[in-house]
Amino acid sequence: MPVIRASEGAARVIVVERRGAVAIRDPRTPIVATARPTRVEAIQADTRSVEVAARGAQGPTGPAGRDGTSPEATYPVGEPIHGHRVVRLDSGKAYHPDTAVLEHAQACIGIALQSAITGEVAVRLAGTIEEASWTWCDGAVWCGADGALTQSPGDTGWLLCVGRALNATTLMIDFDSPIARI
Repeated sequence: MPVIRASEGAARVIVVERRGAVAIRDPRTPIVATARPTRVEAIQADTRSVEVAARGAQGPTGPAGRDGTSPEATYPVGEPIHGHRVVRLDSGKAYHPDTAVLEHAQACIGIALQSAITGEVAVRLAGTIEEASWTWCDGAVWCGADGALTQSPGDTGWLLCVGRALNATTLMIDFDSPIARI
């Protein structure tokens, strides 16, 4: 966890730009600004010293966890679907979104794992997705025209950040709230 220490002359406004826990050590009450609405909890640090005299006994085995795979779902196609593009649902069928139609922004659910003309298409809903032909730079990945993934969102239509590039060939899917341009 990153720790921000403030000195006497430090500014009282602290901007947190990334997700995750941040500890702020400041004798005064700071003003915390986040990039989007976030629950901020003010807690008092426990400064007591604790000494562990001996290691405790092993506890009982816990329940098995998830298998570690990213969640996927399969949907019937409503139009030809291109692989590795954003998919939206309409009446239970998969379509690519149109960034000029605001209603499509709220209907986006994931990224198609393959192309499909008829039948069904597998859609990754969260987690990571890898593609050897990608050449991402570190940073946000957006929904572009016809659901294409891009790091340079267009100048018109709504905006939807669909995740972050972890490296050149891996995307961490994490859909943000869409932004409507006025």
